[in-house]
Amino acid sequence: MLHHFFISFNAVAPLFLMILLGMGIKKMGLASPKTVVEMNSIVFHFLMPVLLCRNIGTATLEAALRPRLLLFTLISIPLIWLLCIRVISLFNQANQERGAIIQGICRSNFALFGLPLVSQLTTPEETSIAALLIVIVIPMYNVFAVILLEYYRDGKFSPRAILRGISRNPLILGTLAGVLWLASGVTLPVFLDAATQFIASSATPLALITLGAALTFGQRQKSQLPQLICGIAGRLVVIPLLTIPLGAALGFRGAEIAALLAIFASPTAVAAYTMGTAMGSDSNLSAAIVALTTLLSSFTVFIWIVVLLNFGLI
Repeated sequence: MLHHFFISFNAVAPLFLMILLGMGIKKMGLASPKTVVEMNSIVFHFLMPVLLCRNIGTATLEAALRPRLLLFTLISIPLIWLLCIRVISLFNQANQERGAIIQGICRSNFALFGLPLVSQLTTPEETSIAALLIVIVIPMYNVFAVILLEYYRDGKFSPRAILRGISRNPLILGTLAGVLWLASGVTLPVFLDAATQFIASSATPLALITLGAALTFGQRQKSQLPQLICGIAGRLVVIPLLTIPLGAALGFRGAEIAALLAIFASPTAVAAYTMGTAMGSDSNLSAAIVALTTLLSSFTVFIWIVVLLNFGLI
């Protein structure tokens, strides 16, 4: 048990030290809000796509492709969104708050938090299993979020615009590039291999530092406390309890269960705040859910890792 405790601590602690470092950098005024936005853009548009491309491209197809895991993800994510929309709509009648809560519960920070977590729990080759899921998870999150937020602000949305946004998503493009690289069997020249390795190794720490610097704790009205608790509990407790035990019961083990942990137990994605604010959702509530789920997940993810280790699932 003590051994599992230290394994779990060593997996989670580096991630949150990087996030806390980012918060400290922001607090000391070493990075302006403009700098944080620019660094986030570099991470999102360049570093993370290279990391995803390399993780997949340097793996073996047999190791990266898990059809049962892909199918489980493809089915479970839409069901979670539909269930959440149904439940939240029964208890909350404010459309702006509905969009913020549902996004907060359903949209995890799989790319910037989940993948680094998997890399701490598995080998680089096994991390490609989770990286390949980006091609399914990110498009679904984007599509469902746009439809949800447009619906709750009574606007109109263009399927063509949604597809255009998905096709230009850097994380998806990086994943597809990795798939093509993997399928082609091409071996990079030594200098290119070394360069991509340097870039990929910088992606995770810089992404987490930037995430910490981007977190904000806005003023929250006391009347929104129930909505805030609902969003946090749904993201960090309810969703993992609905999905991870089911995945274990279906026989997922090792890197596969670590991938499910990354998708379903990670905190709310920062993009939920960015997109929600742009599309008329409750920005203060979204910001609070993103910030608090990120900090509280240090405890919930740690507990999940300990439990999975004790049951021999990782």
